[in-house]
Amino acid sequence: MSAYVVWMDSASAKIFHIVGDAVSTSKAYRHEADHHTHNKSDAKHKDSPKFFGDVAEHLKTLKDSILLVGPGVAKNHFVTYLDDHHKKELAHRIIGTESMDHPTDSQIVAFARKYFPHGVL
Repeated sequence: MSAYVVWMDSASAKIFHIVGDAVSTSKAYRHEADHHTHNKSDAKHKDSPKFFGDVAEHLKTLKDSILLVGPGVAKNHFVTYLDDHHKKELAHRIIGTESMDHPTDSQIVAFARKYFPHGVL
């Protein structure tokens, strides 16, 4: 079996695919603030529909369960975005959201291995 872990903050997202002992980072997204709709003072605090949309489009092509991790509230805003825009095809596959500061890739994978039930990974 396998699973996906998405580490997300307000500036970027990384997607990890874990299958047994193998791990791959399938995509990294960078949030580019939309300077046409936000001024510079609040641009870093606004979640971009394009950023969330790009991540969601990639996740829609994947078939396994997804764990969202990261600092702050971006992961929670992403879940709300999925509920509003991708409920049927994607929102139900999010199995949890957990807070993590800025771990290394290895720390993210180790956390996921402990999080998922025995036999999933």
